[in-house]
Amino acid sequence: MKKLRFLLAILLARSGTLLMRLFGYKATHTPGAIALKLCPDFLSHLARPKTVLAITGTNGKTTTSNLLAGVLSHAGRDFAHNGYGSNIKEGVITTLMEASSFWGGPKKDLCILEIDERASRIIFPELAPDYLIVTNLFRESYLRNAHAEFVFRVLNDHIPASTTLILNADDPLSSRLGQANKKVYFSLAQQQREASQEHSLIQDLPLCPSCHHPITYSFRRYHHIGHVHCEHCGFTNPTADVVLETIGEHDVHVLYNKQEEVYPLLGDNLMDTYNELAVITLLRSMGMDKDALAEYLAPLQVVKSRKDVQEVEGVILYRMLAKGMNPIAISRAIDSILSHPGRKSVILLNDTSTKKRSHEENTAWLYDTDFEQLLSPEVKEILIGGYRAKDYALRLELAGIPSEKIILCEEKIDVAKQINLEDVDLIGILYELYSEPVSREIREVIAKRLQEKQA
Repeated sequence: MKKLRFLLAILLARSGTLLMRLFGYKATHTPGAIALKLCPDFLSHLARPKTVLAITGTNGKTTTSNLLAGVLSHAGRDFAHNGYGSNIKEGVITTLMEASSFWGGPKKDLCILEIDERASRIIFPELAPDYLIVTNLFRESYLRNAHAEFVFRVLNDHIPASTTLILNADDPLSSRLGQANKKVYFSLAQQQREASQEHSLIQDLPLCPSCHHPITYSFRRYHHIGHVHCEHCGFTNPTADVVLETIGEHDVHVLYNKQEEVYPLLGDNLMDTYNELAVITLLRSMGMDKDALAEYLAPLQVVKSRKDVQEVEGVILYRMLAKGMNPIAISRAIDSILSHPGRKSVILLNDTSTKKRSHEENTAWLYDTDFEQLLSPEVKEILIGGYRAKDYALRLELAGIPSEKIILCEEKIDVAKQINLEDVDLIGILYELYSEPVSREIREVIAKRLQEKQA
C-alpha cells in the first residue's frame, strides 16, 4: 500500500512539474508539495544519491552552494542542485526527483542541497548528508529565527551522527555543533591592519556557551565572529584545520595540512571570503587536487542575483542582496559598501512589502541593525523605498543621521528618479529577496540617467 501511494505521488508530482514548466513556471516547490501531500514519507522512498552535500546556516547558504555547484560543474560532475528553488523539504524533494529515474530509482550519484536551518529537523531524519557546511549562526527574522541558540539546538538535535561537518572555527556558536561528529574547521586569520570591531549592536554570544560566565574577545571581526576565551572555564575557539592566512588583491593564501595553497579571490567582502573558504575546505577534505580546485574557482563569481557591480560613466553601481528583517545581513551589506573609497549614496529596498503594506512585519529588527555606520561623512544621502519607509527613517534619525540626508519613496522605483547623481562615486543598492526585480529596474534607470548626464 505504501509503495503504491509513493508511485501515485511521484506520477502526479512529475505531471505537475511538466504542466508548470509548460506554463513558464520553474516548478521548484509545488511538485514536492504534491508528493508530500499524497505520501508524507515520500523522501524516504526516493533513491538517495551516492553523495549528498548540504549547506545550511543563517547567512551565505545560497552563495556557498552556488560556488560549490560552480566548481563541480567545471570539474565535469553531473549533479542535482536546488540552486533556483526552495530550501525546505518540498524543494529538496523536487531536486531529488531530478536526481532519480521516473519512478524514483537511482540516476545521479551527487546532489548539492541548500537547506533551511529549521527545515533540517524534518529533512535530516530521512536524508542524512555525507557532508554538511554550516556557514554561521546569527539571529535573523523575528518571525522565525530571532534567537541564534534556538536555531543551534534545532540543528544540533537533528544532525545525523554519520555526517561530516564543515564548520567555521571563528563562530563560537556554530563551531560547537555535532559533538560526536567528524568535523573539519576553517578559519579566516586576522588580517594586517584589521581592527577588532567593538561597535556591533548585535552580539549573540555575550556569555560562555559552556559555563555561562561572561566571555572575552581577543579579536572580534563582527558581531560574535572572532577569537574568544572564557576566563572561568577555559572555553575557546576550536583549532582550525584550514586557515586562510592572507587576502591579496586577487588571491587568497590558505594553509592546508600546514602547506600553503593559493586560490583566486572571488568576493570583495569578508562574508564572501568565508563562503569561498568553506567550499575550499569541503572539496579539499573530499580529496580534490589543489591545483584543479584553483582552476575551477578561477572563472567563478558571486551570483549576480546576490551581488552585481558595474561602472557607468565613472560611477560604481553596487547592487547587493540584504535579506529583509535580517539585521546581520543588512549590517554586513552596509559595511561592504562603506569599505569602498569615495562619496556614496545608499538606497535601501529592504521593506518586505511588495504590492501592499505588510502588516505582519515586526520593525523591532531595525533597532538591531547597525545603521549607525551610515553616519560616515562619505555618505551623501540615503534613499528609502517601500511602504514602511517612515519606519526606516525614524530608525535612521535615532542613529543620528540628519533628516535632510534621508529621502523617502513609498514606491521603490521612485528612488531612481529622486537620487542626486552629482558628486557621487558609488551608489549602493541594497534589496531584499522579493525586491530583486525592482532593484534591477532602478539600476537601469540610474545607469540611463548617468549616460544622459554625460551626453
